[in-house]
Amino acid sequence: MRYFIFFVLGTIVKYKYNEIKRMVENNLFSTSIILAFIGVTIFLETRAIQSYYYRLVFQTIQSFSGVLFIFMFFEKNQKWCSHETKVGRALQYVGKRTLDIYLIHYFFLPSNLLMLGKFFTDYPNPTVEFFVSMFLALLVLSLCLVTSNLLRCSDFLTEWLFGRKKEI
Repeated sequence: MRYFIFFVLGTIVKYKYNEIKRMVENNLFSTSIILAFIGVTIFLETRAIQSYYYRLVFQTIQSFSGVLFIFMFFEKNQKWCSHETKVGRALQYVGKRTLDIYLIHYFFLPSNLLMLGKFFTDYPNPTVEFFVSMFLALLVLSLCLVTSNLLRCSDFLTEWLFGRKKEI
């Protein structure tokens, strides 16, 4: 249920796309969203909030502003993410395979993530943590895409596992 609110936010954006796009194009609004995201993130990382409800409110603000921040990024960089660029084609390919990735990624998650988390708790270094996280994410993503393509060699498995016929 915790993530249901993002489904609701996505539905609102879908039906109010033009209004939200105009809001995002407003420099004051976009600056406010970026500052809210950065400010709340710093606040949550530097303060120990004991109240569950206060922490939940700040995490919700952080989540919404973060989602809007990403939305603004892709809206303002549509040419960079278009099908004419390599990055755009890669993002669209991954986007078309999100169900596959969602279903398969569990099998490729490293089994020692708790040990890695303890290491970063004991020796905090955000830069190293970022690059290790990105490496692991890209590795799991790559393995999922390869497995997806292998499974899609069979029309039966494609339809049975992913609910659609093989794309041509």
